[in-house]
Amino acid sequence: MRWDKIVNAYTEIESHQLAAEVLWGTEITKKMKLLNEKVTKLRIALEQHLYPEMRTKKPETIDNIIYNQGNDIEDDDFGKEINQSIGEIKNFIKDKLKNK
Repeated sequence: MRWDKIVNAYTEIESHQLAAEVLWGTEITKKMKLLNEKVTKLRIALEQHLYPEMRTKKPETIDNIIYNQGNDIEDDDFGKEINQSIGEIKNFIKDKLKNK
């Protein structure tokens, strides 16, 4: 499932966010916003999957968020959105390091 990968990666990136804010200001926080939204969306989908009484969406919609509907070559839309967010953060950091 997606959650294990995201928790590990998100924990690592969060640990570096504070240092990045000290070095480069709060702009990094703005870049992290979309990723935060995706992590929250996945957490909510997991809660609704595990606790049906909390559901506000159809089970199929929840499953599309929780499970990668893509394949070995290409991610599904949710995975692409996460990768796009990560790419924007990486590019921001690369630019800052290049201009150092």
